[in-house]
Amino acid sequence: MSFAYDPADGEAFWLAIEALPGYPREEPIRLRSMVFEADAIARLPSILTEVGARADRPVLLVVDPTPMRRGTDDLKAQVAEMLRAGGWAVEACVAATDSAGQAHTDMEHTDAVRHRIRAGTAIVSLGSGTITDIAKHAAHLFEQVTGTTVPYVAVPTANSVSAYTSNMAPTRVHGVKRTLPSRYPDAVVCDLQVLRDPPYPMTAAGVGDLLAALVSLPDWRLANRLGMDPTYSRLPRMLMGSLEQVLLAEAPEIASRSMEGMRSLAKWIALAGLSMSLAHATTPVSGFEH
Repeated sequence: MSFAYDPADGEAFWLAIEALPGYPREEPIRLRSMVFEADAIARLPSILTEVGARADRPVLLVVDPTPMRRGTDDLKAQVAEMLRAGGWAVEACVAATDSAGQAHTDMEHTDAVRHRIRAGTAIVSLGSGTITDIAKHAAHLFEQVTGTTVPYVAVPTANSVSAYTSNMAPTRVHGVKRTLPSRYPDAVVCDLQVLRDPPYPMTAAGVGDLLAALVSLPDWRLANRLGMDPTYSRLPRMLMGSLEQVLLAEAPEIASRSMEGMRSLAKWIALAGLSMSLAHATTPVSGFEH
């Protein structure tokens, strides 16, 4: 599958989309590296170095207690052991769960991670949307308070949500869910085998997340034409392209969770997250259809 704007193209991707109408050129975008490869986690040590992490400082590995496998291996143990073997000082930070065994994106969890960050700490989130949002918002709050940059790499464990490339964090604040301004990761590392192996409903959820764009983008345009929303931008539609045709064409590969199917789905999910962030609204992928 060819992409008009391929998020795996590194700086060439950013140069291309910076020329599109509606791109916020006045905003520095920290997310410069997105990897979509088999065995991508093997590149994690070098990517940490690229984003400014130091091997002589702690790496906070943010996870939840849910067991995860990569093939026959324990994924979380595999990542921690790989980093330690490369000389990195790994500190596990496990998000607490409720009585149903679920971790939630709320200020309690976010603050628990934030209080583990010290000057020089880097963060790796290893999980899906909840863990990603907790980690990135904890880093964001620490940076706001201290003025210190926190190198942060997101490692998605499911093709389930667009949180991985978003600079927003849906968070429960005093029991009410709010979408808070947050920050991008510095890099996103999508290991295709990792994305292939979670429970099937998580992959289906990622497709469902994208399907909302087929309604929300036209609704956003309609709202603009009716004078209800002056913030409409063509940028998300240009980034997402002919998504409906792509999903139909790629459905067999995604349904079978082939490596190529997982690569394509991960890239479209990355573009969805960027579409919302660059437009400064959830509307392009999750807006008026609600």
